[in-house]
Amino acid sequence: MLSIRLDNNFPDAAFGYAKYREMRSNFSQALEYVNRILANKSDYLPAVLENMKLQLCMQDWEQCEDVAQRFDKLIL
Repeated sequence: MLSIRLDNNFPDAAFGYAKYREMRSNFSQALEYVNRILANKSDYLPAVLENMKLQLCMQDWEQCEDVAQRFDKLIL
């Protein structure tokens, strides 16, 4: 597995890798990278939305609902 170093100021590299994994239908690996971004920048809205989308792809409804509630708190 390719391992990339995350720079806390630039989450775009990990986000791009997550999108690549998503396009290859490797949702669990994509979610791993999105979660790494969120561990460093919990208010990074594109990653929160991507997390919710990946939970939907993996049909994890409870986690998707939790992420949706978290997103709702971030934007209000």
